[in-house]
Amino acid sequence: MFYNLNTRSKYLLFLAIALLVPYLFRSGFYYDSYWDEYYFGGSAVGLGTVSFLFIFAALIARSEYVHRSLLALSGVWAIANFIPVRFSEWSDGNFESLIAVLLYVGGLVALGSVLNAEKAFINFQFGSYFARITSSQHKVFSAVWAVLSIIAALFFSWLTYAFNSDASLNNVVKILAVFITVVAVFDFIHRFFDQKSTAILSFVGQLNDFSLNSYLTRRISSWIYGLLHTVILLGALYLVPYLLSNTFTTWGLLIGFPVLAPLAIAGAYLFIMIIRLVFEYSNALVHVAENTSKR
Repeated sequence: MFYNLNTRSKYLLFLAIALLVPYLFRSGFYYDSYWDEYYFGGSAVGLGTVSFLFIFAALIARSEYVHRSLLALSGVWAIANFIPVRFSEWSDGNFESLIAVLLYVGGLVALGSVLNAEKAFINFQFGSYFARITSSQHKVFSAVWAVLSIIAALFFSWLTYAFNSDASLNNVVKILAVFITVVAVFDFIHRFFDQKSTAILSFVGQLNDFSLNSYLTRRISSWIYGLLHTVILLGALYLVPYLLSNTFTTWGLLIGFPVLAPLAIAGAYLFIMIIRLVFEYSNALVHVAENTSKR
């Protein structure tokens, strides 16, 4: 079910998720100077709130490289999200905000312990990335891709700065986090193409088979099922704190998330089981067709 980690690291990562959520999805009453009144505001979808999903994604990742890299990204974003725009936010908040800050510190300690044990905090493997360019069978593509990854990282970093339009410590750290994340994503894509280039070209060749004598169903369904599996699990885990933060104050997150998150994951797996049965049924039909088509 989850990546092959020792039991202590698994428990620490689940604990880190639970401790990070109240701060990332904190809600409260904010003053509206235009209407001269306070209004209740919950969390919004953004880089800050989705960062904790990197931890859970690392747990369900099958590849060791993806697992360790996602853990590293979770550490980068955990630090970036902890730094407020103004440090006065930590002192002029209510008691709920203070509890959320203290819990977040505990989450950072738990996450840092796992990152140290996994030696994954700086695991984007820039050295091995350039080594793969020189040893790759597609050296020209790899070199062009390396340049594109830097350009894309600079572009998204500039967008982050332009959107926030300030040079606060919070913005500077988030710009660095965005740069590292974009490079990491491009590295994932490069590794996938470099390792699966033969399979990709074979897949394209089957698409060009106008006789329809070869079946793509099982190959495509495995990719679609893997994508749906990941999206459903992460979506269910994200939906719980998002809805709680927009319905209750931070106390609702503190009490509700540890109770509802396991139920949401269990419900997600029930839904995934139904999808799995549908995929298995369709693949079984294709398998029968493949075995009987030449008889």
